[in-house]
Amino acid sequence: TDRGSEGYEIMKAIAKDVRFTYLKGNHEDMLYKAGIDYFQNGYTGEDYHLLVHNGGYDTFNDLIADPAGQQWCNYIRRLPTHAEYTNANGITFFLSHAGFNPEVDEEDNIVFPSDYDLIWDREHYYNYFDYEGRFTNHIVVHGHTPCPYLAEDLGQSHWTKTPGPLWYDNRSKVCLDAMSFKTNMLYLLNLDTLTHEIITI
Repeated sequence: TDRGSEGYEIMKAIAKDVRFTYLKGNHEDMLYKAGIDYFQNGYTGEDYHLLVHNGGYDTFNDLIADPAGQQWCNYIRRLPTHAEYTNANGITFFLSHAGFNPEVDEEDNIVFPSDYDLIWDREHYYNYFDYEGRFTNHIVVHGHTPCPYLAEDLGQSHWTKTPGPLWYDNRSKVCLDAMSFKTNMLYLLNLDTLTHEIITI
């Protein structure tokens, strides 16, 4: 929703379109916190500066100029931080902005990390989860870190020759962050066929 001139309108369009499941990411988190500071306290503070530093200047100004801006802040606050989808082949996908390592409790129930981790954390990139045990047929789908940066961190230099979704951790995780604001590309992953499409603008 940031680093562009119509991020706020894009956010509202996605929110109103029933074809989308809108998950909260770090840019939504920053916008909500900056907006609450402004609407409730009448000032812009650290959250505003973090948002602007990450390309949210126009988005924030459009939010506060909107008569329904405070209602949209409340909408953003309530956005889910993760979703699940199981395809016809029995593969379950955990979708969140930043990704995570699935875990289970003593009763074999799936345990999700905090909302903060699902929105912001990057530590899980370097820690394998138990894909051979409880999560054999599970795949974590996320964004947050652009694929070129993550590929470099993980030593996957071959990825730069074939841009697209970045599979890693024995194909138990996939990153879809195309760094669209620089590359003009968007990665779409079909969770039923595990095929992808690259849209170039």
